[in-house]
Amino acid sequence: LTSLESVVVVIHSCFAIISIALNSLLAYIVFRNTPKEFSTFGIMLKFHALIDLLTALSNASSMLRIIPVDWFVLYISYGPCGYFGTTTCFFFSIMMLGGMSINLHTILASFIYRLMMIRGKTLSAKETFGIICAIAMPIATILMTFAFISREDDAVVRSLLNALRPQYDADSHVVTG
Repeated sequence: LTSLESVVVVIHSCFAIISIALNSLLAYIVFRNTPKEFSTFGIMLKFHALIDLLTALSNASSMLRIIPVDWFVLYISYGPCGYFGTTTCFFFSIMMLGGMSINLHTILASFIYRLMMIRGKTLSAKETFGIICAIAMPIATILMTFAFISREDDAVVRSLLNALRPQYDADSHVVTG
């Protein structure tokens, strides 16, 4: 790693530790202290807190750097996943991107839930879970499935990065795509 990359990894690690700690605290509080009056909306809160925590863990594991090269998207992973191989890094990268998508769409699902409550409809736990499944899950599932299907061989990705972006020195990094 260059000195700049090392500084970025240290800063990323600090933010990752803070993120994991705060998301763990959030999940603990939501699971332990959600009042019974909010039990159906609590499903939404618990789902969001868990996905947030999993996204933070995936982010800390992969420490992803995304590099567009022609029509490809290549990933350089600086995280501890590199000790377990490129497949592990690719998995955590896709989990992080999917988690970010789910979090964004969970906010939309939460707004829809609140709109229905304002209009006087009391939702059951099944209906709340249905809103989550209908809005938050499909796009992320498609994104993650497409990413797994479109994965290129690591040797091809490394040679492509070396040929088109030699400044990244692909041979000294964990590169997937």
